[in-house]
Amino acid sequence: MCRIALTASLLLAVACRVPAADLDYVRDVRPILQTHCYRCHGEEKQKSGLRLDIKSEAFKGGDGWGPSVVAGKSNKSTLIELVNSEQQD
Repeated sequence: MCRIALTASLLLAVACRVPAADLDYVRDVRPILQTHCYRCHGEEKQKSGLRLDIKSEAFKGGDGWGPSVVAGKSNKSTLIELVNSEQQD
């Protein structure tokens, strides 16, 4: 679960430093996901049906919990909600 918190922190740091219009998935987000998430949510394994190595799949989300990422609406993004709940535990 520490990986989720770290990933969220890194994603938020990238988002804060890069204006939304300049944020690029391949350049800014994918490297963070590669380092911290692909082992469980990548090509070989999709824990809870969540695949984060393909942008379109990341936006779809996992098994039965809706889109994991909603562009421009982090408060509607399940991935952010899960990360935030992990940080509070």
